[in-house]
Amino acid sequence: MAVLGVFREFVEQQLSDEGSMLDIGCGSNAQFAHLRAFDRVIWGTDIQYHPQLIDPQWFRIMSPNGTIPFGDMQFDLVTAVAPFDPQTLKLSEIQRVLRPGGVFVTQSPIGNPLLHTIRRCLKLDRRKSTFATLAKSAGLELVELRSAIIVMKRPMEMATLLAA
Repeated sequence: MAVLGVFREFVEQQLSDEGSMLDIGCGSNAQFAHLRAFDRVIWGTDIQYHPQLIDPQWFRIMSPNGTIPFGDMQFDLVTAVAPFDPQTLKLSEIQRVLRPGGVFVTQSPIGNPLLHTIRRCLKLDRRKSTFATLAKSAGLELVELRSAIIVMKRPMEMATLLAA
């Protein structure tokens, strides 16, 4: 199975029957459109409108500075598929829009790796501890690191800290 197929399958396993998901760098907004349901909200955001945009009512433009155009703690699941400009993808923004216990899933295929680019920008190495440090610096936890999929989670205890 191709890397993107593995990624889609992994995302579908993470998404509950009820909940909300944001696809950052969604392009045409079609990749997860089939998952939209009455109790499941699937939004897309990107830095520009795609010429063949699907479901424009479920799409918002992301600001050039990387601000995600949604409120705090709005999503159970956030995804980002490479290629995506790592200068505009801020883990702190992803952490902001994730609900406590929410999950961020990204894929990093060989040849056009999102987090490898972030790593290069930050002069980090490939070790799991490095990704854990990167996640922790944004208030996230590294949950899983596969060859093509990186999973980070917003800790549940963040709800207590934010409510205080």
